[in-house]
Amino acid sequence: MLFSVNDIFGFVAEAEDFKASIIDAFVDRKTMQIKHLAIDTGGLLSNHTVVVSADKIGKIDPDDRLVTLQLTKADVENLEVIEKVGLDDGLQFSDIPSLILGPSSKDVAATFLEKNAPDGRLFSARNVSGSVACHGEENLGKVIGLLAGSADLTVSHLAVDTGVVLPETQRVLPINLVETVGNADTKTVLTIDAATLDASPQLENTAALDRHWADKVATYYGVF
Repeated sequence: MLFSVNDIFGFVAEAEDFKASIIDAFVDRKTMQIKHLAIDTGGLLSNHTVVVSADKIGKIDPDDRLVTLQLTKADVENLEVIEKVGLDDGLQFSDIPSLILGPSSKDVAATFLEKNAPDGRLFSARNVSGSVACHGEENLGKVIGLLAGSADLTVSHLAVDTGVVLPETQRVLPINLVETVGNADTKTVLTIDAATLDASPQLENTAALDRHWADKVATYYGVF
């Protein structure tokens, strides 16, 4: 079954003896597999954002908006820390917005990628949203997210809103028709033009992304 990768940022991450919020997912550009999650395990008035390897993901359940993790509190102490802010951590004035509003996904992505993927082999799934989708000089709309398989955690589709100024219609295309995945500051380059995208199947309900829907998209694009 497919799920919207960007939807999981509103899911609960449930481990054996704690719960956390999901801040970001990091994807390998070559294999298109989700390799890591950034989760915030902090409580009230504290942020403790750590990186979890994808092999610790037990199950992704879009219906219950839940991601189960094969972790314990003790395991968290050995994970890579991206951000730790709390009243007991030598709080700085600049830390207050993060403490109140939660971790900045943009800062979390920048910190993680600079350290772990300076060569650009990984990208932030969250920061893909807002990227301008284009074909050559033609502006096709804005990227609104990624779709992936819940079993293999591999990104299979890209979703684009074809409204250039105002939201219009959400269209999808197989990820192998994407030449370059961008972010909010760079363009996502597609190998198809506006006419092809505009006639493609719409993304109407992310809760109904079953094999039948995927086959419909594959048939339209001639990709199997």
